[in-house]
Order: sequence, then C-alpha cells, then structure tokens
Amino acid sequence: GGGATGGKEGPGDAKRVRFSGGSHPPERKGAGSQRVGTRPAETSTGYDWTGSFRINEPGDFGLIARARDDSSRCFLVRVEVRASDGTLFVVIDREHPKCPPFKIVNKTAADRLRFCQRHVHKWTVVPPFSVCTYSWDQPLGVAGELKLTMEVAGDRHGERVFSMDESGPLGRIVLEHPVRLLYAYLIAEGPTKVLVVSDLPNPEVVLDPRSSPEEQKKQEKQLELLESVDTLQVLQRRQKMLERELEELSAAQDRLLREEGEFAAERRRSRERGEGLDEKGAE
Repeated sequence: GGGATGGKEGPGDAKRVRFSGGSHPPERKGAGSQRVGTRPAETSTGYDWTGSFRINEPGDFGLIARARDDSSRCFLVRVEVRASDGTLFVVIDREHPKCPPFKIVNKTAADRLRFCQRHVHKWTVVPPFSVCTYSWDQPLGVAGELKLTMEVAGDRHGERVFSMDESGPLGRIVLEHPVRLLYAYLIAEGPTKVLVVSDLPNPEVVLDPRSSPEEQKKQEKQLELLESVDTLQVLQRRQKMLERELEELSAAQDRLLREEGEFAAERRRSRERGEGLDEKGAE
C-alpha cells in the first residue's frame, strides 16, 4: 500500500483500519460514510498518509503517496473497493507504470511548467521534453472540485485550471520575454488522460466526420492553429536550446576531466613525497 490522509480525525474515533500494516482512524462524514487513508507499512520509509477515500463505496481509483519530508518523492497507488457475498474488500497495490490515471507531458523547447491538484498546492515541476505521471492527492476532491492547476513561467494568465475530464484543445498560453505561444491539449492513451503543453499545436489531430458537431468544431479550430504556426521557427528554437544544452554538457565534461587530471597529479606528487621520506628514513 502507500499513503497520506485528507481530513482530521475526530477525538472520539478509537477504531482503526489497517492496510498492509498501515493504519488510520476513519473520518466520519455523516451516517454510513467512512473515509480512510493508507500508507506504506514500513514507517521508516517516511511516507505520509494518502488522501482519504470511502471504503463503503465499490469502485477503483488512483492515489499518490508522498514522503513527509519531500513531497516530490512519491509513487502512485491503485485502490479497488470490491463487493463479494456481502463483504467489501479493499485491495491496495502500486499503480501499473504503463497505465497511470494521468500524464503531464512538457513538449516545449525551454519552458518549465509545474502543476498540482487544485487547492492542494503540492507542486510538481516538469522540465522541457519530459513526462510526469500523476494521480490525485485528494481523490474525493477539495472544496467540491477535482481539477488540475498548472503554471508556466512567464504566462500572462498566471495559474490555469483544467478539468481532466475534457478532451481536445484547452487553449493557447501567451508567454512574455520573448513573446511566444504555447498550446495545451488533452488526449487519451487507453485509460490514461494525457495533458500536453507544447510549442506546436497537436499535430495528430484530424477532422473526423464521425465526430459530433461540437468535436468537429474543436478539430477545425486545432487545424487552423496548425496552419497559422511557423513550424520552422519553433524547430529552430528547439535546435538552439539543444545546442546550448550540448555546450553546457561539453563544458561540464571538460571540467570533470580537468579535475580528474589535477587529482591524479596530486596523488602522484603525494606518493613521490612519501617515497622520498621513506628513503631519508632508511639512510
């Protein structure tokens, strides 16, 4: 199992619920409602309780377990509440690495983004050209919402809030210094919802005549964006960024080789001094 908790325990709640060695008093929210959290059984790992979930409602969902001292150290958890012969079974396991609930994909050349569940503020940074898997910190939502908050440095709009139930283009992001556009869109990869932020519109969009009129409008809008973007300019910007990173890596490698050479020379001088002292002692 894995873990953290979303709600305060009542002082009179003496009953405890155990999952793979972890335990957490249930949070009572009215008659017939029980919320619990889970965490790894080995307390030495330093993981906190997960967000709370209901154990009296069959279903399956994802959670994220975070370390107490560093919320960026985390792993995904899959919870299934199943009914059988009048008994509710709670099955907790690590999430399958190929089927997380969400992926956040940063396809930009040089723009870092960060995201969190709305109202939770446990931010995760996604560098350029990287992917981050995610599941809700609080699967029951906070303040009646179950949405994702995202920030891109330099975004005039500031924080952006997305419902992960949507699909298609989510809008353009206008950045400053220098002024340029990024594009956010949501696609599905099997059971996984993928939020993509890119300096190019979704290149895989097609106008599908079988789609609903609303979906066709979204597809037409995305195709118009593709036609209006200077793809060559974007690719040149990406190339410059990669060349800059290669220069930095080359400089770091040269620095390491130089330090290694200086260390070897110092060891050699130290060994020679030691041999000289041994010879004097022998005389």
